[in-house]
This record gives sequence, structure tokens and C-alpha cells, in this order.
Amino acid sequence: MKFLDTRPFANPEAAARKLMEIANSIEPVQDGRIHIELINWPFLHELRGSPAKYKTGLDLAIERGWLWIHESGTYMKMTQTASFTPFNSARLVTDAIRIMLVQHCLFEFLWAVVAAVEPMAPSA
Repeated sequence: MKFLDTRPFANPEAAARKLMEIANSIEPVQDGRIHIELINWPFLHELRGSPAKYKTGLDLAIERGWLWIHESGTYMKMTQTASFTPFNSARLVTDAIRIMLVQHCLFEFLWAVVAAVEPMAPSA
């Protein structure tokens, strides 16, 4: 007897959420654009989704207002609606970590400057 594998993207909602997860992990280029091949390659080849499931997931994401796709089909953008959904939480955490690291480096730099200038100050 042959058992079938589970189909993780049989539900269009699951496919749309996975597409949004992939889109959120990609750093947009100019003007917030995400090239379509950076999304369809991981979905179709790495996750083994079918083209039909990709299309239904993409259509659902566009219908719900999560994604906007250019008429040429070469790039897409995440909409404001998507920025308030859980898809963006990973990017928010990453940005927060970057800000904390920059603040830490700035603090260390200023501390080093103060330490270097302090011994040179004339003592009264």
C-alpha cells in the first residue's frame, strides 16, 4: 500500500500565508519592490509547492490586500494592510535588534571618545 504525503498548501490560506512569510523575509529593493522570482523560487522548488497552489495563494494574498503586484508581473509590494499583520513581526524584531546594536555601538564610541578626551583636560 502506498501512502500519500500531506499537502501543506492544499488550503489557499496556508499558501497565501507562506507566500507572505517568504515575501517578509526578503529585503525589498528600490521603492519597496520585491522581485517575483525571489518569492516563486522558494515556494515552487524549496517548499515543493505546485504552480496551482502558488497561483491560488498569490491571488488570495492580493484579494485580501496583503500584496500588490505590478501589471507586468515582475515585482510586487507588501501593502500597508500586510504591515499590520503577523507576517511583519519577524522584520520588526530584526529592525529592533539592528537599532539596539547601533545604539550600543554609538554608546561604546562615545564612551571611548569621552575616555580619550578626559585625561587631556587640564586639572585645576
